Amino acid sequence: MTTTLLQINASLLTDHGQSSSQLAERFVRTWREHHPNGAAIHRDVAGEPVPHLDAAPARA
Repeated sequence: MTTTLLQINASLLTDHGQSSSQLAERFVRTWREHHPNGAAIHRDVAGEPVPHLDAAPARA
């Protein structure tokens, strides 16, 4: 079984010295050291916003 880490960043300030972003990056680095075969998925919802959901996809 592969271990997967999902990292979601939502800060509008991106990587400009925010302590929570730095802490998250440190956690991911440590996690990768302990899970060398694991998969890490990174999503930045501020940099790549999720599009608005409407009823059109549900009708298809």
